[in-house]
Amino acid sequence: DEDTMAEAYATLGVEATTSLDEIGAVYRAKVRFAHPDGVNDPQEKKLKEERTQRLNQAWELIQKARGAK
Repeated sequence: DEDTMAEAYATLGVEATTSLDEIGAVYRAKVRFAHPDGVNDPQEKKLKEERTQRLNQAWELIQKARGAK
């Protein structure tokens, strides 16, 4: 659905016209920043886990929609 795809692109902060390779690079950079490993504060860790999950879901959806997965 278009809204879901628009949300996936927005989650990663890219345009729908961005190449899959470029989106992958953005995804990896954002996941590195958002990853909860090494975070001691439970509240911050939970937020980072949720953010990482959203990034993963967006990336998987875009890959699937473009036939890459």
